[in-house]
Amino acid sequence: MPKGCVWPLNYCRPCGAPAQAGRLCAAHMQRLQTKIGTRDCAWPGCTRPAWDREGACSFHHLVCWGLIEE
Repeated sequence: MPKGCVWPLNYCRPCGAPAQAGRLCAAHMQRLQTKIGTRDCAWPGCTRPAWDREGACSFHHLVCWGLIEE
């Protein structure tokens, strides 16, 4: 598992900045928080709904918190 932020910068490379919460850096956690309350997943390119309205679909929620690798 990568040591830093797992948010994708492109198809080959994650952000890698120091993770502040779970596996996201502060900037990407803020981007995730902008989607809280909506059914949109904040993960780039993801079209799955965020049924729990927590900013990410169920799969990317697990990725953000380091529970699984993408």
